[in-house]
Amino acid sequence: MLGLDNAVESANVLRMRDVTRRKRDSATAALRPAPAPLAADGDTHIELDFRSQALRHGSWLGWLSIIAVLGGVALDAGSKHRWLLLGLALAAAFGNAVAMFVPWREWLQIRRGRLLLDLWSGGLIGFVALLVFTGGPNFSLLLFLAIPFIAVVQVGWRRGFWLTVSAGMCALAAALVPLPAGPTAMRLALVAAAVAAVLVLARTLCREAGAQPPTSSYSAVRTAVTVVPSTIPPPASNRSRPSTGC
Repeated sequence: MLGLDNAVESANVLRMRDVTRRKRDSATAALRPAPAPLAADGDTHIELDFRSQALRHGSWLGWLSIIAVLGGVALDAGSKHRWLLLGLALAAAFGNAVAMFVPWREWLQIRRGRLLLDLWSGGLIGFVALLVFTGGPNFSLLLFLAIPFIAVVQVGWRRGFWLTVSAGMCALAAALVPLPAGPTAMRLALVAAAVAAVLVLARTLCREAGAQPPTSSYSAVRTAVTVVPSTIPPPASNRSRPSTGC
């Protein structure tokens, strides 16, 4: 009888240890980073969230730019075309106000939202170009906000397309607006450096956000390590047995 009890208890211990090992393996597998699900245009959901946040905060940068333009008009910047500059600023203010109410997080996943973002990017480039052509080269400083913003909110082939359009606009402005070659080259180099820095920063932030495991995985590990082993019965030698007389 004693030998039979020892065999049964040993089998129970082995079975519970096998169950514990399986639960630990499953909890450890939960910590392994899974590939992020893809949204539209091959965009991950993490990057989609980042772009939608950038669009929402970019609207406030737009208001600051409009205020800067109005301040330049008030200080007689480009006084020959003051009414044209004022009209451009008002049109930009209207477009910026409309963009603040767009649900970008949902619309970036559908064709309508991507086309609206293309329209906004084109309008932003055209707005800065008209300011430079009519108001003078001082307004070209807005390129330091406009082009990095476009580089962040666009993705895939659209990003390359709009950056190419921006480069073409910069080249056209440099050819038509009277400005020394030295300052022009320096501004273009600084804009390119700003775009590269913003893209590297955005990619780093998205990678760090994707590398953080969810809290539920840690909870699963704690459960497997602390709770499950407590269910294993102690060895037979440590338990008191009733005297059977055998």
